Amino acid sequence: MTYMVYISFHKGEDRIRYSFLSHLSASLRRKGLISSSSFVHHSSNEIKTEKKKFKAFLVVISWKYVLSAECLDELAEIADQNVVVPVFYCITQSDVKHQCRLDILRDTFPLEDYSAERVSRWIYALNKTTKSYKLRRMDYGACDLVEDIARDMYEKIFPTNRIGIYTRMMKLEKIVYKQLWGIRSIGIWGMPGIGKTTLAEAAFDEFSGDYEASCIIKDFDKEFLAKGLYHLWNEYLGENINNSFIKSGQKRLLIVLDNVLKPLDADAFLNGFDWFGPGSLIIITSRDKQVLVQCGVNQIYEVEGLNKDEAKQLLHGCAFGIDWRKQSGLETLARYYISVIKHFSGNPLALSLYGEMLSHMKPDKMEVKLLKLNHPPPPQIMEVFKSNYNALNDNEKSMFLDIACFFRGEKADYVMQLFEGCGFFPHVGIYVLVDKCLVTIVERKMEMHNLIQIVGKAISNEGTVELDRHVRLWDTSIIQPLLEDEETKLKGESKGTTEDIEVIFLDMSNLKFFVKPDAFKSMHNLRFLKIYSSNPGKHQRIRFREALQSLPNELRLLHWEDYPLQSLPQHFDPTHLVELNMPYSKLQKLWGGTKNLEMLKMVRLSHSQDLVEIEELIKSKNIEVIDLQGCTKIQSFPATRHLQHLRVINLSGCVEIKSTQLEEFQGFPRNLKELYLSGTGIREVTSSIHLSSLEVLDLSNCKRLQNLPMGKGNLASLIKLMLSGCSKLQNIQDLPTNLKELYLAGTSIREVPSSICHLTQLVVFDAENCKKLQDLPMGMGNLISLTMLILSGCSELRSIPDLPRNLRHLNLAETPIKKLPSSFEDLTKLVSLDLNHCERLQHLQMESFESVVRVDLSGCLELKYILGFSLQDITQLHEDGTDKVMLHGTPPCNVTLILETWRTRHVTPMEKSGSKFYLKLMPFVTTPYRSKLQSSLVFRMYAMVSLFLSKAYLLDIHIPQEICNLLSLKTLDLSGNNFGKLPESIKQFRNLESLILCHCKNLESLPELPQSLEFLNAHGCVCLKNIHRSFQQFPRHCTFSNCFEISPDIVREILEARVAQMVIDHTLQKLIEAPAFSFSVPAFRGPNYIFHLNRGSSVMIRLTPRIETLLGFQISVVVAFWNDSYSDAGFGIRENKIRDDCCTVTECGVYAITENVDQTNLDFRGPSFALLPPYKKRKRSFSGSEDIEMVHLSVSYFIGGCLS
Repeated sequence: MTYMVYISFHKGEDRIRYSFLSHLSASLRRKGLISSSSFVHHSSNEIKTEKKKFKAFLVVISWKYVLSAECLDELAEIADQNVVVPVFYCITQSDVKHQCRLDILRDTFPLEDYSAERVSRWIYALNKTTKSYKLRRMDYGACDLVEDIARDMYEKIFPTNRIGIYTRMMKLEKIVYKQLWGIRSIGIWGMPGIGKTTLAEAAFDEFSGDYEASCIIKDFDKEFLAKGLYHLWNEYLGENINNSFIKSGQKRLLIVLDNVLKPLDADAFLNGFDWFGPGSLIIITSRDKQVLVQCGVNQIYEVEGLNKDEAKQLLHGCAFGIDWRKQSGLETLARYYISVIKHFSGNPLALSLYGEMLSHMKPDKMEVKLLKLNHPPPPQIMEVFKSNYNALNDNEKSMFLDIACFFRGEKADYVMQLFEGCGFFPHVGIYVLVDKCLVTIVERKMEMHNLIQIVGKAISNEGTVELDRHVRLWDTSIIQPLLEDEETKLKGESKGTTEDIEVIFLDMSNLKFFVKPDAFKSMHNLRFLKIYSSNPGKHQRIRFREALQSLPNELRLLHWEDYPLQSLPQHFDPTHLVELNMPYSKLQKLWGGTKNLEMLKMVRLSHSQDLVEIEELIKSKNIEVIDLQGCTKIQSFPATRHLQHLRVINLSGCVEIKSTQLEEFQGFPRNLKELYLSGTGIREVTSSIHLSSLEVLDLSNCKRLQNLPMGKGNLASLIKLMLSGCSKLQNIQDLPTNLKELYLAGTSIREVPSSICHLTQLVVFDAENCKKLQDLPMGMGNLISLTMLILSGCSELRSIPDLPRNLRHLNLAETPIKKLPSSFEDLTKLVSLDLNHCERLQHLQMESFESVVRVDLSGCLELKYILGFSLQDITQLHEDGTDKVMLHGTPPCNVTLILETWRTRHVTPMEKSGSKFYLKLMPFVTTPYRSKLQSSLVFRMYAMVSLFLSKAYLLDIHIPQEICNLLSLKTLDLSGNNFGKLPESIKQFRNLESLILCHCKNLESLPELPQSLEFLNAHGCVCLKNIHRSFQQFPRHCTFSNCFEISPDIVREILEARVAQMVIDHTLQKLIEAPAFSFSVPAFRGPNYIFHLNRGSSVMIRLTPRIETLLGFQISVVVAFWNDSYSDAGFGIRENKIRDDCCTVTECGVYAITENVDQTNLDFRGPSFALLPPYKKRKRSFSGSEDIEMVHLSVSYFIGGCLS
């Protein structure tokens, strides 16, 4: 028997055995990873002989463990196994490393009792185990990490085929255990390849140990068909299935039936569940939800796809193995991995198959493969998905292919209307597709998995390719030859017949051609015709030389943007037409004569500016939508009172329609839901409105509208009222009680009706730029549903009496308010606050706003302080010609505070811990910030990664020693301050990479610097004399330009030590990969001058064939700047080149670095130097030697800058 996990621990520690391990073993046993024998005390010889039975080893390291020879022998036997996971129990990693030192072990285990070979094996095992996997530490009673350890072990043992299963198993367990005691059952449902079988197997492994008999039958339908009922019983349950057993009903069984497609077969096998005892569990997997329903399972669990991290782990694991990160040359493919993961939406089967295909390819071919995601998938995927497709009837197949090819993302009701017009019975068929995981309805839209869409298009194309039979066309290269009227084109050039075409979707964004008059003559089966532009800015109209002769009478959808003719063909019969959608057309009328329009539901003719007549529409008794927006020549709108199905009328921008016709509201049906009259000439609205079903009324930009008397009962269902832009509107009466959105922006109202306080369902109130609005009614706090209040630009609004407590967005910008009401403190759900240019606002108190993400205070000139804000991230930006400051807090308070033209500010930080953030304190405009950097603030910033304190007027006493507690800090900017020294504790910044000290004019010395430091910029530190001699860890990029007091001896020692260290540390190959070492100092003159340079910008170097192994070059240059054009940040190499537009090289030299450089006596005054820029590929000829090609070598640069 092969077991999964062996647990190694000190058998004499009862605390481990009966506390931590009891919980861990229970979790591992549930997952089928251990047996009871995992706790049997094995000798080292037994471990050696039986270790092949185990797939993984869990080592619980404690003090007694590392002091036990027997435990160390056991560890030595398992240390080299593939999966060894250490857990540190009341001991740290450093303790173990200390204990495995030879001298320490010798004190514990004397040489006379323990051989040197045995002890060395212990040291090796301890070191290897300590460095392996993810380290965890447990303390007494700390068992909260047990589940994490068990999950990690599970995923280690099943590195790819069970990725993500653990979290799904947890959900499955909860569903099972919540069911009442008795016969429990659960169905596992999901699309093909989503992991149903894998989850069922994992559930069987975990649960089977708790049942008296168990079996799992994979591909149940195939097994049942091949072997029959009784053979399956005998094969999988054997002697447990007999008459006495069935009659007794006392046994607890676990039955797992995988991939069930015929519920009757499953029911026959389970015998109606009558012979299961209490506590039995039945698990059935199927890709068809109705199968599970008919099997009578208690609950159905839908398997979700892998999340982003799980998908990445699976793809990389299948493509590159467990150690995929160690492979080089794959960085350029990272963006393609992301597209693959997104494309397959977490489908494990697709990810693993593509991963396996990539594993056999070189990186350059991988890129080509990853770019072809939309091509037909591998046969394995096509096979499993086509089995679902083949189970559909003809109507369901047509609907599935139509959605896959054309209607993904469209509104479900709209698509079902079109299918209903085709006689497909979509109210049944669509839900069959949903149950078979071929289609999903998300937010009332038709959606499907990317993979299913690709399979659907591939199936649709099979008929076109194999039978030369066009049914669904979307490829412009196929459609254009079928429609094009080109005199030079030969007859019969287009391939295939047009009689079988059912759908054409033509994107004319980049097309320009003439359509032949009889293009659609033989397309008798055409159901959907859509000619559109996916990019309206680039489309070209397709045109006609002659009038269009005909359109297919079977059309259900006629969607033609920019239709170039004045009318539709006279003989076109729209009997089956469901939607007519022709925006921006040249139509003057639709058609002449009487037509049967009983099927017509939607007419959209927006912006057809030549349209003058629409009388034909009154004959469409079932019409639901009429959209004539922007049809500027229509002078009248027919009475539609008799059209009882009409729900939406849009006449916005129909400026020629007489206002008296619209003001009466008499010609509209009472069942109307939405009415859009924006931009029309309405002057007033009658009080006798009887549209009790109306939900949306749009009167925005009706510039003549002055009065709006609204009876509460007449518009009882109104939810959304839009009056923005009605500049003459001064009065509103009696707002409907069910109103949810009210838009009054730009109106002339002086007061809001008091009835607004009774609108308990109001969500949005927008009164932006109501210049005459002076007061809000008392009782605004009663609007318990209001989440958005916009009063910006209300220049006469001086106070706000009350605010609703559930507000999330509050905009009071450019109002003259001096303070916010006391109820402002109760806005605990506030997300954004805009107070920009509230010039009279004096203070702001924000103490309990945990949800705020944005606060805009720019232009608040009188604002004196902000109290109670979480100060964690301030950055400066330049926007619209104005300097602004943004402040960010930590989640969930990720706040952006925008301040413009800072004066004296006082911000009190709150007690909140943060993750990574960025802090920048800028000088104030009026009063310099001279207070000390508070230690209490430093402790709150422990996770900071960048700290900018430039020009903050800091002195020595202002920099606390506690600043070095910011262990995550990577960038520290102290430029422009007045301190004379840095704290000695600065060396404790173990992650600091960049230190900026520019223009610290009083700084005289540098202490020992952090070993992690890469960049040091001390430009302009004119008093700097001394630098600590920790040269072996000196930064690789240093700038000391304009540091005129620095000693040449110090510079020489730094350079010598740095070059010597590079010689020790780097081979030639590593030098090529490593960045250059750059060093910038003033050019020294006189007896201490350390560089022997030649005049000019280039010299020659002679390299003899006998030269030792060349590691690189050190280059020295003297640079003169033009007109003081150097940057304040100092001079240095950037991207391995010097900006030659601001300076010129006056002197230079080069020195070759070889392996046998004398580290104790490096002399830079060599006789021959040359300037060899590494960023240019060139050949230089050296006299007496071979030509050497200088490519991009990582050379040590030493650069002297003459800045005066």
